[in-house]
Amino acid sequence: MTKRYRQRLVAVIALSFLSFTSPLLLIRNATAGIPSEPTANPKEIASLIKNLKSNNERELDATIKKLEKIGEPAIPALIEALQDQNLLVRRSAAQVLKQIAGPAIPALTKALKNSGADVRSSAADALRSIGVEDKTVVPQLIPLLKDSDASVRRSVADALVSIALSLQEKAKTLTSLELNQAVSNLESALKILAEPKANFSQSTIANLQAYLNILKAEQSDRLFAKSILQNPYFWGTGIYLFLLFGSFTIRPLWLLKISETLKPK
Repeated sequence: MTKRYRQRLVAVIALSFLSFTSPLLLIRNATAGIPSEPTANPKEIASLIKNLKSNNERELDATIKKLEKIGEPAIPALIEALQDQNLLVRRSAAQVLKQIAGPAIPALTKALKNSGADVRSSAADALRSIGVEDKTVVPQLIPLLKDSDASVRRSVADALVSIALSLQEKAKTLTSLELNQAVSNLESALKILAEPKANFSQSTIANLQAYLNILKAEQSDRLFAKSILQNPYFWGTGIYLFLLFGSFTIRPLWLLKISETLKPK
């Protein structure tokens, strides 16, 4: 093998290696330029939770925004903050949980069973603000309409009315299973609200009744349409009536057409 041939072979191998590795290097460099998601520092979260007590409105707003940005990792600390004796802290924590929304729902649902009335009430308020329609949440709220604490009962009633409003607005997009479950759950809630000793406001009862009526009307419409589609006698009667009376309408048109064709020109 000549020296010149060896040099060419080395050059070909080097080029082949570079053509294989350069895309990998480009990908690695590109991904290196993408900032990674910031990891939540437990100490930072704890410090921010303490800042929720701040009476400085600007500082409080900044703290809330930082916790919202942290999101899901801050949920346990925020749920714990719902037990704080400071009303401002509880309200601020509920506000953050509202913005975190979906990921906070399981923790808020669990908080409904907390021994502290303030926690149960704040959790219900947060769920109302989120506008949750999760089928597992409503059954957890209904028993709390009989809670020993009046503030919890009011918060839960408001949450259920808010959920009912959201459901009736999207009634036509619900599946039949979702619609039937919503009607069943809200009927159970309304039964408790309407009890004479329950002492709920008439406006709360009236609103829930109105939203429930809309859902029940949609339910009735679907049942009627389903009964028609599944009833062969209806289709048979419809076809018979069409042939019987429709022919009288169609026949003169045919006769007129024939008459025009036979008319001498």
